[in-house]
This record gives sequence, C-alpha cells and structure tokens, in this order.
Amino acid sequence: MENIVSQAMLYTDGRIAIQLIDIEDMDPYARLSVNITGSQLAEDEITVDNWTLDAELLKGLLASGKYLDTGRTVSSAHVNAPVWKVVCEELLADARKLRQGMKIRKAPPSRASRTYH
Repeated sequence: MENIVSQAMLYTDGRIAIQLIDIEDMDPYARLSVNITGSQLAEDEITVDNWTLDAELLKGLLASGKYLDTGRTVSSAHVNAPVWKVVCEELLADARKLRQGMKIRKAPPSRASRTYH
C-alpha cells in the first residue's frame, strides 16, 4: 500500500475518477473508481470497484484518511459498488482544476424519462 498513490482524474461527465499509481515506476496500478451512469453522487463522491480490487488494498486506502466510506452502495448489473467520499483536499483541488478546463458532457436522459409525442 505504501507504494500506491491516488491521482484525481475526471470522467467525461465531470465526476471524479481516481487512478492508483505505483510510485516505484509511476505506472498506473488500477482504477479505484467506476462511473456508474445514473447514480446519484455528490461532487466529492466516487463509486468504488470492490469486485476486482483486493480487499486489503481497499482497507488501506480507507485507512489513509483520503476517503470516507458513506455506507451507501450503488447497484449496477450484478454488483453493488460502495460510495466513498473523497476527503483529501489535494485530490479535491486537483478535480476542481480539471473541471475548470473541461467541457462536461451530460448524459442523455434515460428512456424512462424521455417524453414522446
């Protein structure tokens, strides 16, 4: 865990994406977050890939103090992704800077919410 750092990125809809970087070679290690379309998240929240990432790694990331488990989950297909709040000011500041320089693409409304005439 001590060789892994978090890097803030953005998904095309402006949500925070967290990439884990191996500091020994500065290569991407894994993506902590997943973007589940249609999920209701605050600007500082992410959904976490808990089905491919090691449970010990996730515990270590929570223990780092950069994230807070909200206790909520988001369902998608056959998985329930935990919702974490990003509390690291450095990651949040990086996300804000990235948002300022990005055109955020809104997802089209779902079929259920479209109005047909």
